[in-house]
Amino acid sequence: MDKGLLLNRKKPGKPEGRVPEKNPTNVKGEGNETNNMVITWKPLKWMDWNGPELKYRVQWRQKNESEWQEAMVRASKYVVSNTPTFVPYEIKVQAINEVGKGPDPHIVIGYSGEDVPQAIPIVAIELLNATTVRIKWGPVDPNEVRGHLRGFRVTYWWVNSRWSRSKRHTPKMIIDKPAGAMEAVLPDLRPYSIYSVQVQVFNGRGLGPPSETMQFRTEEGVPDRPQSLTLRRLSDTALQLSWRPPLNPNGELKGYQLLYRPINQEPDDREETEFLPPTTLTFNLSDLRPQTLYHFQLRATTKVGPGETITQEGSTILKSGIPTFGNISAVTSDNASTIFWFPEEGQHDVTFRIWFKPLGDKKNLEPQHVNYSQKYYIQENLEPDTQYVICFYAYNYTDEMVLFRKMEVKTSGSDRMRLPPGNFATKSWFIIFISIIVLILLLLLILCFVKRSKGGKYSVKDKEDTQVDSEARPMKDETFGEYRSLESDNEEKGFGSSQPSLNGDIKPLGSDDSLADYGGSVDVQFNEDGSFIGQYSGKKEKEATGGNDSSGTTSPINPTHVTLE
Repeated sequence: MDKGLLLNRKKPGKPEGRVPEKNPTNVKGEGNETNNMVITWKPLKWMDWNGPELKYRVQWRQKNESEWQEAMVRASKYVVSNTPTFVPYEIKVQAINEVGKGPDPHIVIGYSGEDVPQAIPIVAIELLNATTVRIKWGPVDPNEVRGHLRGFRVTYWWVNSRWSRSKRHTPKMIIDKPAGAMEAVLPDLRPYSIYSVQVQVFNGRGLGPPSETMQFRTEEGVPDRPQSLTLRRLSDTALQLSWRPPLNPNGELKGYQLLYRPINQEPDDREETEFLPPTTLTFNLSDLRPQTLYHFQLRATTKVGPGETITQEGSTILKSGIPTFGNISAVTSDNASTIFWFPEEGQHDVTFRIWFKPLGDKKNLEPQHVNYSQKYYIQENLEPDTQYVICFYAYNYTDEMVLFRKMEVKTSGSDRMRLPPGNFATKSWFIIFISIIVLILLLLLILCFVKRSKGGKYSVKDKEDTQVDSEARPMKDETFGEYRSLESDNEEKGFGSSQPSLNGDIKPLGSDDSLADYGGSVDVQFNEDGSFIGQYSGKKEKEATGGNDSSGTTSPINPTHVTLE
């Protein structure tokens, strides 16, 4: 039998198939930690296995070493642990099945894990102009990169201006350059400023330490434009210009350059120029042409030259336009009305028209020209008890007369009104009126209180006289009106059964003098306190005795045993 046929005949007990004819492709070795290396590859398709139980033989060794290490895996990844940081390795991956090994694999170079760089670049600065600087650095030691050098990062930031030492927080600017770059240009810098700059190395793991922070100063440049320029008409031949200095002078200001000319130039007109010191922010121009529109240009200057220009137009013409009334009110009388308003800033030269239009068949009035800066207007020759509509007209910036406000007043007495948004002018008179009433009421209350306080005060003498009068009055009434005897009176009051006992028991309140001690008649006794009791008693006594003048003790109003205070 032919030996070739015997070799190709399957032997019992051996697996079917054949060895792999291919090895995995796209083999890589990279670390995802500082002390490992992850070996990956693209696995074989099942049709390339050529037999069952496909495995991968992974081999690795540090570069320039002789001994290989290996591992058998079924997956498409293998992690080598405990490796030095960023060390090159030789890697092989071979396919193996139960029949045998595949072809010898190619060697691939891989690296263990990276770590943050330790390299610090050395930086140099080259000033190109007032707004551009070139930053340069030298090569770094690869061993200090500790990974694949991915590039260089340039970080710079504005510190402050050389004309102002006030610091402000500004964001840092970043420029990344590839690994082979050795310089970077920093554009669009601020003139006459101080900047700081740093350079760092970075790899796949991150940024290394920054270089020494270096500062550089940019040169002077031309200033920015002034922040604003406003014009105000002073007269028919004068204008006032006001402006704010540039936000960034970009150097030491030498002054301002003002150029102006009439817009509608005549053959002999030429552009005028004024040079103003840097501290001047307001300038009055005189000897201008009346009723003329001018074009103005203003720019600041440094030693480098003039900066950006701000332009504005102004004229000696009395301006028109629609004014703004933030607060307007009117006061009317029988035949006149006064309108008040508060001019706003920047509209002092605006003119407008006021027209009083009566409601009904009344005499129409002519519209009147009013300057906004005069703050009030008086309209006379109005009809009494008449409703008027006040119309406000003005020319807009297209020279078209437009109605921009209305209000109504009536001439039947004083009527004060206002338009929104204000609300104080119409209430002020009411507040004053109420305040006067409250003040008057307060004064009246004070007067009443003082008068009542004085009426409630009396002397001790008046009090004693009052007590005497109160004791004498019942005796008169008993004697002449009720015909009551002393005995019956004593019985009711419970003072005793006899008159002597009354005289002995009652103790005088004031003095021990009796009415008899004062002598004479009863009239003399009561003349002192001004009462009519004594006179009236005497008259009754005379009538009872037939007109005889007697001081006998039989009168009930003069008992000898009664003592009064």
